[in-house]
Amino acid sequence: MCLPPFSESGAVFLGDGPYNISPGGTGTVVDLRSMLSYTPLVGNPVFPSDYFIGVQGIKVSQQDVPINKSLLSINSKGYGGTTVSLVHPYTTLETSIFKAVTTVFDKQLKNFSLPAKRVTPVAPFEFCYDPTTISSTRIGPVVPDIDLLLQSQKGYWRIAPTNSIVRANNAYCLGFLDGGNNPTTSIVIGGFQIEDNMLQFDRAKNRLGFSSSLIYDRIRCSFFNFTSDN
Repeated sequence: MCLPPFSESGAVFLGDGPYNISPGGTGTVVDLRSMLSYTPLVGNPVFPSDYFIGVQGIKVSQQDVPINKSLLSINSKGYGGTTVSLVHPYTTLETSIFKAVTTVFDKQLKNFSLPAKRVTPVAPFEFCYDPTTISSTRIGPVVPDIDLLLQSQKGYWRIAPTNSIVRANNAYCLGFLDGGNNPTTSIVIGGFQIEDNMLQFDRAKNRLGFSSSLIYDRIRCSFFNFTSDN
C-alpha cells in the first residue's frame, strides 16, 4: 500500500511485487521492494486481525524519549503495544508517551538556530508553531526527526517532517494526538504519518515492510503509472 496525500492518487497491490514506480522526471524505474525494511508483525490474542508491530522505543533527533516501556508490550487483555491504522487520521499516543515525546520535540525545536515560536493550538492539535519561525526544505519543515525503534535490519522507522507537521490554518502543528490515560492501544500510527510511505503487509512471512518517506528519494505515491508497460 502506498497512501498519497489527500486529493492525490496512490496504489494498493494484492500479492507480491514488483512495485515499479518512476521517480519524477528521471525516466528510470524503481521497484520499491528494494527500499523496504522489515519488522515482525506482533500477534494480539484479543485483536488478531489488527496489524501490530514491536516498537521498542522512540527517539527525537537521536535523543531517547523517556517512556514507560511496559506500555509498548501487549498484555493478556490485548491492551498496549503499537498498531497501524487507517481509521485514525493522525497518530495517537498514550498520555504519558504523548507528554514525553512532545516535551522533547518542543524543547529541541526551540533550541534550533531559528527558534520556533509556539502559537495558539489548532484543534485537534496541541503543539502548534508560527510557520515564519520554521525553515523549510523539499522534504518539509525543518523540525526534529521522530524515530520509532523497531526489530528490523534498519533499526527504526523514521517519521519525516512531511509526516509529522500538519499545516492547520496559519500554523504548523505537530500531527500527534493525546490518546488518553488508558487507551486500548498505546501507540496507533495514523494515516497522515504513513502518507508517501510504502507499506507491505506480508501475512505469509508475518512481517511488515516499510520504506519511511519516499520523498527523500524524490518519489511520491502518486507517481505510479498503470497505463504504461512498467
